[in-house]
Amino acid sequence: MNVQNLYEPFPSIIIDDHYDDEELDLIWNELDYLTHPSRMKRSDQVYGSAGTSEGEILKNNYVIWLDDYFPNRSCSNILNTVQLDCEIPISHGHWIFNCRTVKKYSTQILYYENGNEYKPHWDESIFTSLTWLYKEPKSFTGGNLVFPEYDVEVELLNNRTVIFPGTIIHHATSVNMEESNFEGFGRYCISQFFLSHESTQLATPLQKGV
Repeated sequence: MNVQNLYEPFPSIIIDDHYDDEELDLIWNELDYLTHPSRMKRSDQVYGSAGTSEGEILKNNYVIWLDDYFPNRSCSNILNTVQLDCEIPISHGHWIFNCRTVKKYSTQILYYENGNEYKPHWDESIFTSLTWLYKEPKSFTGGNLVFPEYDVEVELLNNRTVIFPGTIIHHATSVNMEESNFEGFGRYCISQFFLSHESTQLATPLQKGV
């Protein structure tokens, strides 16, 4: 595990090689099971997906909320493995990562195939943690994380986690691959939202109030 604490242009954390081989085996076992149309749904079919007043859904991908799918957390490999060690954000030193006001967190899995993307938005979270995974050799291009206000683009790397203040506008660039067959060769993102309150919508459009 390699942890980088970044301070400019905004406080963030990048963790490379986040999970070891044993942990990755547990995570992939569950991801392979979840990647099925009866379990993962298109984002436009999921309640609470962020959208504009005109009805446009900001994310074009597949999604499942693990907290809803596994009411008993002990049944989920991911919920028991992908638990951010609070010492990591606290050690950054910036107040946004002090964890004092974190009351709960919610976890979702996003899956991207050809043409899928997530348009600019911000999250209603104190901070957001994104863990990226894909099967190697990599079968697609794109899928990087962009912070347009700061002209920052973070490269998508396997087993990389990025942690940042949720209110910073961000988006995922379009994924490009030759085949979209829903067989798990696209881009996975395990998103965790660290919250100080109960929320039914965790992502907000670029235009405030839209």
